[in-house]
Amino acid sequence: MSNKIIFFTRQEPKETLAQYLRILKLKDLFASAYNTEVELFNTYEPINRIKLFIKTKKRIKEYLKSLDDNTKIFLIDTLEPGSIKLLNKYALKHNIKVYIDIVEYADPKEKKIGNLSPSLILNHHMINKSVKKNMTVIAISNWFVRYYAKKGIRTLFIPNLIDDNVDYSSFIVDRKEDKVSFIFAGYPQKKDALDMIVKALINIYKIRNDFIFNIAGISESDFFNKYPYLNADKDIINSFTKFHGQLSKEEIRKLYYVSDYSIILRDPMLLVTQSGFPTKFSESLGYARPVIANDVSDVHMYLKDGYNGYLIDEFHIDDLSSAIKKALDNKENRSIMFKNALESSKEHFSPSIYINLLRNEDK
Repeated sequence: MSNKIIFFTRQEPKETLAQYLRILKLKDLFASAYNTEVELFNTYEPINRIKLFIKTKKRIKEYLKSLDDNTKIFLIDTLEPGSIKLLNKYALKHNIKVYIDIVEYADPKEKKIGNLSPSLILNHHMINKSVKKNMTVIAISNWFVRYYAKKGIRTLFIPNLIDDNVDYSSFIVDRKEDKVSFIFAGYPQKKDALDMIVKALINIYKIRNDFIFNIAGISESDFFNKYPYLNADKDIINSFTKFHGQLSKEEIRKLYYVSDYSIILRDPMLLVTQSGFPTKFSESLGYARPVIANDVSDVHMYLKDGYNGYLIDEFHIDDLSSAIKKALDNKENRSIMFKNALESSKEHFSPSIYINLLRNEDK
């Protein structure tokens, strides 16, 4: 009988959620590396958080009674401290290897009630208290690699990955449209400076109108509610912007196909930005679309200015505008940059790279 791997999580199973998609990709990664099925044990229910915590620990406790000696690996995603402690205690007793996925260090500036935020408290507890020295941290960024190295805890660097079973080559098209199409994908969090992107585009639009901006993840009404000060420029914003609201994975894919560049801008002063890594960065390169982004987290490792996108020098509207103008002035080389973007994604974010990394774990 093959070795058993179990992935424990309480993440809402929704294809538009970046963390759930990461869980599915890690699940497939471990399945391929160890040539076995990975069981996903998801305790998510749309109920009160405290009730969910209690039920999760109870369900895990009962489930552990059913395990046999073939269980070799526990994978852990966001769980409350009690459940992580329970799983690790069982793992130590039964010689089971434990991997825990860490994707971001929550920042109090992001939360309405700062350090009193329950989600922030849980996040910080998991990162600093729940992770033990017998565990291996799956680190989304080199920030976490360095962080846990100081604590003497082993890490396995796995960034956000692309889908190997998708034919991305079909995205390399010779786009001749006069207007350059930009895309922002995902619901904007506080770390995402979508309003600064729009302000930069307003300034550019007053001089030239050879672009459109697709926003996927938030509706027009929600956008202006989120950034009420931009209501004064509503007419000009609507002149170049198309709001698509929440889209399915397939709808996002189709929107990338008719886009030329994605724009990602994050506040570098936030701890969550420094420690995490934008999912949409690897996604965009995977869809053969170059990225306009500022240098946060590990972006500098993958983004080559003028090759697979444009690097924004500083977190400032003038630097952002300068990078966007470079893209607008480079219409004739779009298809070349599409190829470069796709090659970059295969070089850095292909699951096959990390399958080999995992296989070498036990050698």
